[in-house]
Amino acid sequence: MEAAFQSGNIAFALLILMAAEMFLLRRYLRNLPFLALGLCAGACLVLALRAALLQQGWMVIGSFMALSFVFHLLEIQQCLRLAKRLPLA
Repeated sequence: MEAAFQSGNIAFALLILMAAEMFLLRRYLRNLPFLALGLCAGACLVLALRAALLQQGWMVIGSFMALSFVFHLLEIQQCLRLAKRLPLA
C-alpha cells in the first residue's frame, strides 16, 4: 500500500472509482449537470493530491486546485439555477 502512495498510483485508483461513479450516475447527470461538475472538481483535487505525492512544483498543485475551484463555482451556479426553477414548498 505504501508503494501505491509513493508512486502516486493511488490517485489513479481514485479516478477510476470516480469514473465508475459517473458511469453509474449517467442517467442523473443529464437532469442534474452539477453532479458532473462536482465529480470534475473532485477529480482535480485528486490530481492535486497526486502532484503533491510526487513532489511536483507548487504551480502544478496550485493549478489543479484552482481548476477544482472553477468547477466548484460552476457547480454552485448550476445549483442556483435549478433552485430558481423549483417551486417553493
